[in-house]
Amino acid sequence: MSTKSTAPAKGAARPRSLRSRQWAEDNVIRDSKGRFMAFLNAKSHASIDGRPMYATAEQLDQRSRELEEGGFVRAIAEGAYYNPRKTGGQAQLEQWWDTRRMQSEYTDSDKGIPQMPDDWTPNRAAGNSLSGHRRTYRRLYKGNGISMRMPSAASIRSFAETQDGKSFDVPVEAAFPGGTVSGWVRCRRTEDGLWMTQGLDFHGRQAQIQEAVSAVLEARRVTTALSGVESLDERRLNRLSRAGARVIPSEGGFMEGFAVNPAAGVTFTKIRDKVYANAVVSNLREIAALSGPEQGRFYNERIRSAPPLGLAQTCEKCQAVYHPSFGTHICMRSAYTGPRELADPMLDQKRQSSGILAGVLSIFGRDARKVRAASRDSSLDRELDLSDQRS
Repeated sequence: MSTKSTAPAKGAARPRSLRSRQWAEDNVIRDSKGRFMAFLNAKSHASIDGRPMYATAEQLDQRSRELEEGGFVRAIAEGAYYNPRKTGGQAQLEQWWDTRRMQSEYTDSDKGIPQMPDDWTPNRAAGNSLSGHRRTYRRLYKGNGISMRMPSAASIRSFAETQDGKSFDVPVEAAFPGGTVSGWVRCRRTEDGLWMTQGLDFHGRQAQIQEAVSAVLEARRVTTALSGVESLDERRLNRLSRAGARVIPSEGGFMEGFAVNPAAGVTFTKIRDKVYANAVVSNLREIAALSGPEQGRFYNERIRSAPPLGLAQTCEKCQAVYHPSFGTHICMRSAYTGPRELADPMLDQKRQSSGILAGVLSIFGRDARKVRAASRDSSLDRELDLSDQRS
C-alpha cells in the first residue's frame, strides 16, 4: 500500500500545521490604518528594556517591610495581568482592582496622593460595591497599536472636580507594540484644561502609556483619541517643550538663576532680571555646585558658546520660563474647582492613600500572592502565554 499523501482537493481547507500561530484579532496589534504591526504575544516580553516585568515574592515582602517600618512605599509598575481588550467577569474585576492596590503608593502621613477609588461614577449611582455605590466603569481605549483599559474618561474628569486642582493617581492596564504594563498614572489638570500625566515606575516604552492617558482625557471624542495621534513620544516632547522650566535661584555668582528643559534642549540663565535661552542641555547639579569665577567659566564655555535663542519669557501664573519658538506656552498651574457636595461621608478616607486601611499589609504579603496565583489561570496567560514568566 502506498503511503504517499494526496494533495487536498481544490478549494478545500488546508490542514493547519501544529507549529503555526492561531490567528485571532484579539491577539493582533494594528496601526491607525488597520495594518498588522505585531502579535499581542508576551513570550518575548519577559522584560521591558532589561527590567523584569513582574515583581518577585521577595520584592513584595520588601514592600511590606518598608511600609511597616518606614511608613511609605512607592508605586510599582508591572506587565499586564489580563488582556486589556477583554472586560472579564466579576472575579477578574475584583482581581484587577486588588492587583492595582498591591501596586499603588502608600504612606502613613497626611500628605498622601489621592487615588481613583473603585466605586466612583459621575452620578454616584447605587451599586454592588462595599460602599453601596456602583463600581467604577472601566473602559477600553485603543488606537495606533495601543490597547488601554482604565476608568472611563468621564469618571476621571468627575473625580478630578473633587480634588481642588491637586494630583491624583489613576489605575491602568495596557498593551502596546513590544510590551505591556499595569500600574498607576499620576494625573493633574491644568488651568488651561490640559492634563499632565506621569506613569509611576514606568520605564522605557511603557512611558508612552502615560501620554495615552493624557490624550484620552483631553479628547472631545475619547473613542478615537489614540487613533488621531501620530506619535505619543513626539506629543509628550512637544508639550514638555512648551511647558518650559522653573528657575532655580543661584548664589555666589553673576547668574541670578538657571533652569534646564531637556525636552526642548534648552538651558535658561537669569542675568540682571532677564532670562536668556541657549540651545544646550546643561547639568543642573553641576551648575548649582559652582560659584564665583567657576560659575562664569562654566557659563562662557558651556552655555554662552551654544547657539543663542534670545530672550525667554516668564509665565506670571506658574513662574515657568519658556521660549516662544516652541509654540504656545502650556501653563503648569493647577486648575481649581470648589469642592462638590457629595452624599458620601467616607469619600475623604477612601480617596487618600495616606489612609492605610486594615489589611493593606496582607495585600502585599499573603493576599498579593493569592492574586498572582489566581492570575496564572487568567485569560491573559491563556492568550499571551505569560504563565512561565512570573516568579
